[in-house]
Amino acid sequence: MSMDCCRFTYIKQIKVMNKQVILSALEAQLKTKQSEMEVYENDVVKPAYQEQNDKIFRWFLENVSVLIPQISATNDRIEIMKAGDNRRWAACTIQLTTDWRSESRSKYAEFNWYSSRANGKDAEVLADVQIFGAVAAKFHEIESMMIEVWHPAFIEMYSEFNKMETECSNLSYMISNTKYEITNEAKNQYRKAGFSCEINTKKDIHTNWDTNEVTLIDRKHEIKLQIGRSKFDYVYVSAFKVKEINKYKCILEVSNENNRLSNKEMTVTVNRFNEFIEHVYNWQNGGSESDSNYTTDRFNRRYAKQENA
Repeated sequence: MSMDCCRFTYIKQIKVMNKQVILSALEAQLKTKQSEMEVYENDVVKPAYQEQNDKIFRWFLENVSVLIPQISATNDRIEIMKAGDNRRWAACTIQLTTDWRSESRSKYAEFNWYSSRANGKDAEVLADVQIFGAVAAKFHEIESMMIEVWHPAFIEMYSEFNKMETECSNLSYMISNTKYEITNEAKNQYRKAGFSCEINTKKDIHTNWDTNEVTLIDRKHEIKLQIGRSKFDYVYVSAFKVKEINKYKCILEVSNENNRLSNKEMTVTVNRFNEFIEHVYNWQNGGSESDSNYTTDRFNRRYAKQENA
């Protein structure tokens, strides 16, 4: 290997290491920010929200109807819950919306209610109907309070929390991009001429039919490589080496115990090669470990307990 090639490889390794350091720093920063956001939400936002909700509820009781059992309010929506035991359901809602057709884009409120039927014995339904009427009678005043008082109060209440949430979202995006770059650079190493790989083994539950002994063993794992146009033109590979690659094709040296292939050269298209590398990379970087953990757990549940019984 030439000095220039060695220097290039060294620089690539440094870049990957640097990105790993950056990734670790970003993940630590995100964890800290998420913890701060959770504390702020529990200690500041939730108490402030409950206080604002209670304040709005008292206003409705004093100015609209004493029959209102409960409300649930946000910055642009107030739900008035049903009377009686069904108060977990909304009887009517008042929703702030925007007239996008007008130049002023002014906000206005919409009153929605849920129809039903009642007779003289249905006191709870009749109470809901009375609430509808009371809301309708005070609708313009409610709309004014929502637009001028309650909506701004909720926006202010969540302003700092929303900033923290945006910071966390930006950090998550940066972490996702950094992980993608690290993974992509690692995959590119698999696609370089001279790269060789022996596929990680996998765990298998083996039964000796002569003794009925069941054991957990390691065995060769093989990954499918499509070598032709037909769906039947493929081999299973347990080890390979990239001999040569260009824009259109790749020459691989492949081995496989079951098909008795040993360092046999095969030419595949770059698209087929890239599909193969995706499977290889995923298996080598977490896939084999996950599969082995699953098989080991299944063995312990089904057979290890029998031996200990």
